[in-house]
Amino acid sequence: AKTTPTATTLLILVCLNCIFSVSAQQLAKDVSLQLSADNLGAITDIQSTGVDSRLFVATREGIIRIVADPESPSGGTTLPTPFLDISSRVKDGGDERGLLGLAFDPDYMTNGY
Repeated sequence: AKTTPTATTLLILVCLNCIFSVSAQQLAKDVSLQLSADNLGAITDIQSTGVDSRLFVATREGIIRIVADPESPSGGTTLPTPFLDISSRVKDGGDERGLLGLAFDPDYMTNGY
């Protein structure tokens, strides 16, 4: 089917409008970053159970650490005992290897696992 120059022009204008409207959106001005914990290793994922404010931080090396009270003014406290340490079973070479994520059961708040 042959398209008319008007239809093609209209399609191009719609595409350009979509591109420029997305790039022109304002970012929130009240966003700030705060360091909650330090020296955790190569972080690959951060999750919360939704039960409390603790954060569970997975590292490429195969260790999941718990950061307690991450919203405190002084930053969170990394608990000394890992939640899980499978570093002896994880190969964390320079490519896409290692512990790459973690997930809690969607029903964790009631079943605890």
